[in-house]
Amino acid sequence: MWDLTAEQREIRDLARRFADEQIAPNAGRWDREHHFPRELYSEMGQLGLMGVCVPEGYDGVGADYLSYTLVLEELSRADASVGVTLAVHLGAGTLPILNWGTEDQKQRYVPPLARGDELCAFALTEPEAGSDASNLRSSAIGGRITGTKQWITNGSYGMRIALSTLDGGRIGIAAQAVGIARAGFELATEYAKERHAFGGPIGRFQAIQQKLADMQTEIEAARALVWRAARLKDAGRPHTVEGAQAKLFASRVARTQTGEALQILGGYGYTKEFPAERYYRDAKVTEIYEGTSEIQRLVIARALLGEAAKA
Repeated sequence: MWDLTAEQREIRDLARRFADEQIAPNAGRWDREHHFPRELYSEMGQLGLMGVCVPEGYDGVGADYLSYTLVLEELSRADASVGVTLAVHLGAGTLPILNWGTEDQKQRYVPPLARGDELCAFALTEPEAGSDASNLRSSAIGGRITGTKQWITNGSYGMRIALSTLDGGRIGIAAQAVGIARAGFELATEYAKERHAFGGPIGRFQAIQQKLADMQTEIEAARALVWRAARLKDAGRPHTVEGAQAKLFASRVARTQTGEALQILGGYGYTKEFPAERYYRDAKVTEIYEGTSEIQRLVIARALLGEAAKA
């Protein structure tokens, strides 16, 4: 399960280098200034990251969905907002056009999206419908759009299709959550090596060691669920439940383990000097968007119980 192809490793390493060099050094400033780095996505487009799983015939890289989740994890480790922007742009916007659009629509819209020349937005939530996506009231008839949307990811810059998009989108958010959890874990590990108290590094204390051991174990388990769901999607097999399981578990891991990172850093975790508090803020929302954790449990339970769950 853990074997990656040479192409997958190359794509992952490219995303990691870009994240370390171009994203991580700026992430704190972008967060403080509420800045959307539009130019960054043009650079990512030139590297092929904006269309990593888009076919080459539409100016994409032509890699698989697992490669896409690898990219999401690496980018989210550096900045969760960059990760979710790509997740919405590609997973919720570009891929549905490829899967459901006419050939004219594909030729017109997908290449500039894959190149990063344009960005996709995803408008699902309405004032009275979020988790209950079947209750959407907005409509588009004859070129006229009526209704109200809110929390439109990437917005500042139909039912079967929407639900199938969410199946894959949950895998993407799960990968994002793994990246956030990794960021918190790596920060806490380095801090435990460098921070001294009572005559030595705090990493020598069993309480700290146990926290770090649990963090690493849960992150590896979350990644395994993400990879399983992504490989099912690549194989064209059903993955609704597996995507829900990946998102449910990975988002919880992200929230709890970034909280543990805060705990290890102590008072410093609450300061802007360290990014731990940003990781914690970023982690919580992964339990909310692309379907709350309660909705993921509902999806899993209905698959287990069938009609009995609806009685």
